[in-house]
Amino acid sequence: MANFEKIVSLPDLKRLGVFQVTLGGETYTTPFSKRSCVWYTWIYRDKDNALLNGFTRGTPTDTEIVIRSSIGDVRVIPSELQPYLSPSFHGDVVLDGREVIVEEFCLERGRIYYADVEKFTCHLPPLLFFPRRRTILLLALSDAPFIKDRPPHSLIPPYRGRTG
Repeated sequence: MANFEKIVSLPDLKRLGVFQVTLGGETYTTPFSKRSCVWYTWIYRDKDNALLNGFTRGTPTDTEIVIRSSIGDVRVIPSELQPYLSPSFHGDVVLDGREVIVEEFCLERGRIYYADVEKFTCHLPPLLFFPRRRTILLLALSDAPFIKDRPPHSLIPPYRGRTG
């Protein structure tokens, strides 16, 4: 990775196809794995029920994450990410007096991740009588190399609700 602070944009990175990045920014200690991460979230479900009960966004929504690529750096906020990660923690935990299964997901500073810039189309409320569509770019991040230009893991559960 380059050690310079050249600022680029997501469209600049899109031209790279699939590429490797490292991450920078303020770090937070995760509640379960105790890792130091620039971004994390966790989900939980009842032990006897496979359905997702809830999730918590660990890092503040306005946290800036620095994405360091071979052509320069770009700063993103968590809503600009598409995280395809394996859990950094998976286990039984007692929360609010009941035993649940927790999965924690974490992006660590300095670790190599695999990235691609994805187009995402969303539908906005209509302006007068005409529905509006908006296309934005999101940064797909994976902790494992892409296979045939796709991350090997699923999009983590809190981000699966996105529709386009």
